[in-house]
Order: sequence, then structure tokens, then C-alpha cells
Amino acid sequence: MLEDLGVGFILYLTREGRGLGLANKMRTYQLQDEDLDTFDANTTLGFNDDERDYGIVARMHRMLNSTRTVLLQQSG
Repeated sequence: MLEDLGVGFILYLTREGRGLGLANKMRTYQLQDEDLDTFDANTTLGFNDDERDYGIVARMHRMLNSTRTVLLQQSG
């Protein structure tokens, strides 16, 4: 993809779950076993639907004078 564009860079940000941490992820699994969906399990535990923070990515883009972003999501 970068070759096709002729220019670019890759920022790889590792993230687990929705930013809740492993212990809370396990708690959401327990609630999901009790028939709650992911979002309801998170809010039952007092979290937003998604707690991830991409502020560091925005800062990296500003530092690199990036004007365009293509988001690639890893499956699996």
C-alpha cells in the first residue's frame, strides 16, 4: 500500500480490548457469559463503550506533519 502511494509511514499501536485492561476484560467475559453484549458489559462495570485513547497517535501525526490518515485494522 505504501509503495502504491509512493510515500508514507506506519504507526503501530498495540491495544488490548477496548482499553479496559486484562482483569476488566475478564470481568466483561463473565458478564457476556450471562448474556450481556460487549457494550452492556462494559457499562455495567462502569466503563464507556470504548476506553481507548488515541491521543498519542494524534501527537505523532502532528510531529510528522501528516495531513492524511489511512486506518488499517488487524483482524483476529
